[in-house]
Amino acid sequence: RAGYAAKSVLELAPNDADASVVLGIALLWLCDAAGAEAALQTALRRRPESQPVRKLLVRVLRRLGRHDEASELERSGPRPRQLDDVSPW
Repeated sequence: RAGYAAKSVLELAPNDADASVVLGIALLWLCDAAGAEAALQTALRRRPESQPVRKLLVRVLRRLGRHDEASELERSGPRPRQLDDVSPW
Protein backbone atom coordinates (compact mmCIF):
# COMPACT_ATOMS: atom_id res chain seq x y z
CA ARG A 1 0.00 0.00 0.00
CA ALA A 2 2.75 2.46 0.88
CA GLY A 3 4.38 2.19 -2.54
CA TYR A 4 1.04 2.60 -4.28
CA ALA A 5 0.15 5.66 -2.18
CA ALA A 6 3.53 7.26 -2.81
CA LYS A 7 3.24 6.68 -6.55
CA SER A 8 -0.22 8.23 -6.47
CA VAL A 9 1.15 11.33 -4.76
CA LEU A 10 3.90 11.55 -7.36
CA GLU A 11 1.33 11.33 -10.16
CA LEU A 12 -0.57 14.25 -8.63
CA ALA A 13 2.59 16.33 -8.15
CA PRO A 14 5.20 15.06 -10.63
CA ASN A 15 7.57 18.00 -10.10
CA ASP A 16 7.43 17.96 -6.31
CA ALA A 17 10.73 16.93 -4.71
CA ASP A 18 8.94 15.93 -1.51
CA ALA A 19 6.73 13.49 -3.42
CA SER A 20 9.86 11.86 -4.86
CA VAL A 21 11.35 11.60 -1.37
CA VAL A 22 8.19 9.93 -0.05
CA LEU A 23 8.27 7.48 -2.93
CA GLY A 24 11.96 6.77 -2.31
CA ILE A 25 11.36 6.06 1.37
CA ALA A 26 8.37 3.83 0.61
CA LEU A 27 10.35 1.86 -1.96
CA LEU A 28 13.23 1.51 0.45
CA TRP A 29 10.85 0.08 3.08
CA LEU A 30 9.59 -2.34 0.43
CA CYS A 31 13.21 -3.48 -0.17
CA ASP A 32 13.33 -1.90 -3.63
CA ALA A 33 16.67 -0.13 -3.29
CA ALA A 34 17.02 0.45 -7.05
CA GLY A 35 13.60 2.11 -7.21
CA ALA A 36 14.40 4.13 -4.09
CA GLU A 37 17.63 5.31 -5.70
CA ALA A 38 15.81 6.50 -8.82
CA ALA A 39 13.22 8.41 -6.79
CA LEU A 40 15.84 10.00 -4.53
CA GLN A 41 18.04 10.95 -7.50
CA THR A 42 15.00 12.76 -8.93
CA ALA A 43 14.41 14.52 -5.61
CA LEU A 44 18.06 15.57 -5.40
CA ARG A 45 17.97 16.99 -8.93
CA ARG A 46 14.95 19.06 -7.93
CA ARG A 47 16.43 20.15 -4.60
CA PRO A 48 20.25 19.79 -4.78
CA GLU A 49 20.83 21.68 -1.53
CA SER A 50 18.80 19.21 0.54
CA GLN A 51 21.02 17.48 3.09
CA PRO A 52 18.30 15.00 4.21
CA VAL A 53 17.74 13.82 0.62
CA ARG A 54 21.48 13.54 0.07
CA LYS A 55 21.89 11.48 3.27
CA LEU A 56 19.06 9.13 2.29
CA LEU A 57 20.55 8.64 -1.15
CA VAL A 58 23.97 7.91 0.37
CA ARG A 59 22.37 5.18 2.52
CA VAL A 60 20.65 3.67 -0.51
CA LEU A 61 23.85 3.68 -2.56
CA ARG A 62 25.68 1.95 0.28
CA ARG A 63 22.89 -0.63 0.51
CA LEU A 64 23.39 -1.26 -3.20
CA GLY A 65 27.12 -1.80 -2.58
CA ARG A 66 28.14 1.42 -4.37
CA HIS A 67 30.33 2.73 -1.57
CA ASP A 68 32.64 4.87 -3.72
CA GLU A 69 29.69 6.65 -5.31
CA ALA A 70 28.12 7.17 -1.87
CA SER A 71 31.35 8.67 -0.50
CA GLU A 72 31.67 10.98 -3.49
CA LEU A 73 28.09 12.16 -3.03
CA GLU A 74 28.81 12.92 0.62
CA ARG A 75 31.90 14.95 -0.29
CA SER A 76 30.32 16.82 -3.19
CA GLY A 77 27.33 18.20 -1.31
CA PRO A 78 27.01 21.71 -0.02
CA ARG A 79 28.57 22.19 3.37
CA PRO A 80 26.20 22.80 6.28
CA ARG A 81 25.85 26.45 7.16
CA GLN A 82 27.75 27.59 10.18
CA LEU A 83 26.77 30.37 12.55
CA ASP A 84 29.34 32.72 10.98
CA ASP A 85 27.57 32.30 7.62
CA VAL A 86 24.33 33.76 8.98
CA SER A 87 25.67 36.22 11.54
CA PRO A 88 25.07 39.88 10.61
CA TRP A 89 28.22 40.86 12.53
